[in-house]
Amino acid sequence: MSLIAIKILISIMLLGGCLLILSGILGIIRFPDFYCRAHAATKGPTVGIMMIMLGSIIFYAVSGSFSSRNLLTCVFIMITTPVSAHLLLKYSYHSGIKMWKVVMDDWKHDYERLVDEKKQDGD
Repeated sequence: MSLIAIKILISIMLLGGCLLILSGILGIIRFPDFYCRAHAATKGPTVGIMMIMLGSIIFYAVSGSFSSRNLLTCVFIMITTPVSAHLLLKYSYHSGIKMWKVVMDDWKHDYERLVDEKKQDGD
């Protein structure tokens, strides 16, 4: 690959990462409830940071040096962000934070359906 193509690839990675982080910020501002905002705060910025780090890894590889810090940052973010978001949302659901009224709560719907079936079987 030529040097210009590599620079274009790095620029696309950096710009794409910044746009994904911006979309997460806009989602935090625009979404109606805690669950949607938490989704926007974790999914877009996680992928955005990964794109920025991959662009940085490519830049350092082209310049002749390799930075293991960028690779470790990618691994750390990929492990911690989804896990922490899952635990945060699970705790908020079990503590009773209400969902947006348009969103259907599948867990609650399934639980109510099972309770109704047991009542019908018991009758």
